[in-house]
Amino acid sequence: MGFREGNLGALGHGIRHRTTITTCLLMAVFFVCYTNREFLRFPVEHELSTALDDHPPNTLKLSDVQGVSTVSGDHPANSLTLSDAQCTALFPHAFDEIELALSRGPVKRSLDKITNGHVRARIYNGALYLTDRGLDVWHRQSAILHQIHRAIVTAPSPSELPNINFEFSVNDHPSGDVWSLARSDADKQVHNTWLMPDFGFWSWPEPHIGSLDEVHDRIIKTEGSMTWEEKESKAVWRGTVKWNKGLRGKLLDVAWDRPWSDVQRLNWSSNALAMEDFCRYKYLIYTEGVTYSGRLRYFQMCRSIIITPELKWHQTTSPLIRSAGPDQNIVIVKDDWSDLAETIEYLEANPEHAERVANNTVRTFRDWYLRPAVETCYWRKLFRAWAHVTPPVGQLYPEERGTRWESFILMHRLHWGKNA
Repeated sequence: MGFREGNLGALGHGIRHRTTITTCLLMAVFFVCYTNREFLRFPVEHELSTALDDHPPNTLKLSDVQGVSTVSGDHPANSLTLSDAQCTALFPHAFDEIELALSRGPVKRSLDKITNGHVRARIYNGALYLTDRGLDVWHRQSAILHQIHRAIVTAPSPSELPNINFEFSVNDHPSGDVWSLARSDADKQVHNTWLMPDFGFWSWPEPHIGSLDEVHDRIIKTEGSMTWEEKESKAVWRGTVKWNKGLRGKLLDVAWDRPWSDVQRLNWSSNALAMEDFCRYKYLIYTEGVTYSGRLRYFQMCRSIIITPELKWHQTTSPLIRSAGPDQNIVIVKDDWSDLAETIEYLEANPEHAERVANNTVRTFRDWYLRPAVETCYWRKLFRAWAHVTPPVGQLYPEERGTRWESFILMHRLHWGKNA
């Protein structure tokens, strides 16, 4: 009996020893996989990359990509449920702004009193909570929160999204260490700005525009089978000069009474154009305003040529703009517009080149990068990147998490009494 007990003790010790070694090995494998995400998703991305090699992005079908479930006829850029790996492979350069922001390192999260236009919130266990919000521009705040919520609930596995605390601003001017609508590289501007998709991706009802996919459908209907020759051979612009007097005022002076010009100060009662009606023109004049101008993404859905001075403000889609080369999708002129007439004359004299630029704009933006899948992909990549540069959230009890979005959107209040 003593012999057996001794051997059983030794055997138990050996088992515990081997169990410890096995546990350590498993933890090591997990650590390598977790810190090397590319290792985990390489096979899928390899399959996606192979599919992309065989099919240009705007002709790719979900059925060409292994691991993507779909129904017949679905366009991959309309899918809201793509995995992180599928997003990366299908939409190259769509997330360059996130990579740039991530390279700046940790952010400094402020807990000062919140300012107008800002919202503080968190994602916890795959749910959206609000913790504080400033007043003003509620429609913009609401649109952004709707977008975030949609990106969460359509994720392949919402509970696998990281828990994060975040703050965003819907003001035209960006803020540092928060998610903002635009950023500038100019001196004295905020440099640690993280870009988020514009509120207009959800809807922009005030100027009678509506949701982005509605505009998309209206533009396709308007342009229909319209040929390049059938478009109006004029440069069109409507706007308010006061938002950027230098740039917009000079444009009015240069374009005044020119045969190629339909450039006018905006009067809502007499000369306003529906967004799709801009697409009837060959040349769309784009001018930045206080900072960026929200009309750019709508112009990018037209089979027209966008003409603008060098852009000073970056948005999430800015890395996709090409001002030269075979993929050119925009035409750059001087800041004082002094070469505008010459530029239009050149494009009129070279219709093949002009039409190629217009076709590139549609192929890049309307058919691909301004579709719903890219927006939801961007949000989820933003969540993951933000988790790498901010402190971990830690465990929170239900009463510590904030107000659930589903409740807030009904009550429009962060706090209410038992009898509210």
